[in-house]
Amino acid sequence: MEKTDSDAWWSTLRDNVFGAYLLIKHALPLLERGDRSRIITFSGGGAFGTFPRYSAYATSKAALVRLTECLAEELKGRGIAVNAVAPGMVATEIHEATLRAGPDQAGREHFERTEAAMAQGGVPMEVPVACVEFLLSPEADGLTGKTIAAGFDPWRSERFRAHLDEITRSEVYTMRRINPVHLPDGSLKERLS
Repeated sequence: MEKTDSDAWWSTLRDNVFGAYLLIKHALPLLERGDRSRIITFSGGGAFGTFPRYSAYATSKAALVRLTECLAEELKGRGIAVNAVAPGMVATEIHEATLRAGPDQAGREHFERTEAAMAQGGVPMEVPVACVEFLLSPEADGLTGKTIAAGFDPWRSERFRAHLDEITRSEVYTMRRINPVHLPDGSLKERLS
């Protein structure tokens, strides 16, 4: 943290979060006129877990998830669905930058994970594209406020698609704090309750 460039750190948040905010804010009048209006943000990159040495990127992606969830709640009565896609490790410039930075600067664990994923070609671009196509389609009607991991979550399955209303009402595929009362029965729940 102490070696980061403060302007670059803030620029990452401004670009990823404020950029999405501005686009959505100014597109709302057009979206409200549509029959099947959708907003899709792009998350991933540490939004749901720690991401040492990439705090600006991870923080901005977590903020996008929260923005997605807030807007989904705010806009559901206006017929606008809002979801996020976590595309996975698609071969992009950010991963090339990680490899150029090397294990000392990027962190050995993340460097090695990136190196292995990129050696295998990364997640094919077709996977997040297909996920976006699904979220834009009538098959996703009713789904809002979720972050779908394109290469991991079962969004392609009939079981998933048959339960969109239930999924939307649940906290699955969201960013939530786990409260002790929601833990499975056991010693940790007993000690914390």
